Amino acid sequence: MQRGLRAIKRDRPLEVVMVADNLERNGISSFIMESCRHMDRERVRSTVLVGGEVDRQYADLAMKARIPIEQLPNRKHNPLAYYRQLGLYLQEHQVDMVHIHGNSRTMTMELLIARHHGIAVRIAHSHNTTCTHKILHTLLKPAFNHAYTSGFACSDSAGRWLFDDRPFTVIPNGVQIEHFLYDSDVRRSERSRLGLDGRFVLGHVGGLNTQKNQVFLIEVFEELAQHRPDAVLLMVGDGPDRQMLAERISRSPHRDRIMLYGQSSDPRDLYMVMDVLVFPSLFEGLPITLLEAQISGLPCLVSDRVDGQAFLSDMVASLPLEGSAHRWAQQLATMEMNRNRSAFLRDHAAQCARVDITASSQLLTREYGNFASQ
Repeated sequence: MQRGLRAIKRDRPLEVVMVADNLERNGISSFIMESCRHMDRERVRSTVLVGGEVDRQYADLAMKARIPIEQLPNRKHNPLAYYRQLGLYLQEHQVDMVHIHGNSRTMTMELLIARHHGIAVRIAHSHNTTCTHKILHTLLKPAFNHAYTSGFACSDSAGRWLFDDRPFTVIPNGVQIEHFLYDSDVRRSERSRLGLDGRFVLGHVGGLNTQKNQVFLIEVFEELAQHRPDAVLLMVGDGPDRQMLAERISRSPHRDRIMLYGQSSDPRDLYMVMDVLVFPSLFEGLPITLLEAQISGLPCLVSDRVDGQAFLSDMVASLPLEGSAHRWAQQLATMEMNRNRSAFLRDHAAQCARVDITASSQLLTREYGNFASQ
């Protein structure tokens, strides 16, 4: 134990503070909430500190699950107040470990604040394979490497992005397997509700933002729609690009067949509606949406920027984004859509077990315990 660092007491559960920019509808937030819900609370007690918006449904879920959430000043709009409050929290509470979630080395300041307040275990967790401020990311490398004590990543590629050749541990994003299994009754009822009986539904679930590349998605659909009059595009999610995408859709010759569904607190039933998931992201870590869709038995067409660790079966096809929308539409036309979706878990049990939230949370708990023993 270094001088000035707090000793970790072993006669009580470990006190872990998770830190995130927000708790909105995204992969990081999903990982945090599901991990906190499924970890053994006799071994680990988690508190979530948030430097941004907290989704109302996540707040309700946290209250029901007795997961403490502390909302700090907004990290983007008032960073000095945010960092000051983070430091005060660490100073005033018994904290054994700080677990920072993000996509870049801009989490360096949180790690340094934790070090200043004597937190011996400071975990940086990479959830993606690039960021929007690459120059700052590069400049912060020496300070970042000095500030964190352990590295986690959702995939190998996400780990290499943040930690280069330094060691890290992959903690796979996990999902509730049973919740997303295919249900034909739900498919029939939801298709009827949405007026999609007899339609071929291309689905997409994700934040409406640059990373998810929805303009290209619309172009792909327009190519396919020329040859499939029964095709419909169902886009689930919300975000900063919503207005721009709505305007783009209004100019499409197939605008009446494109649905901007909006946000869904649980897309499970919407996966049942879909015939194929299209996911042309510009960059990704280990997308939870792709895991959920596969477990529901959906064929998926994704960009080559998605880490292959997210592929649970041969029902996932990958194409480069440099290819044309026409090439993507051709691929959709050749994909096998008639497999027995109900048999996915039976046929891919080992792959599903790898991304089960219970197994992922148990791994996380073990890693915390290992750090406490060092």
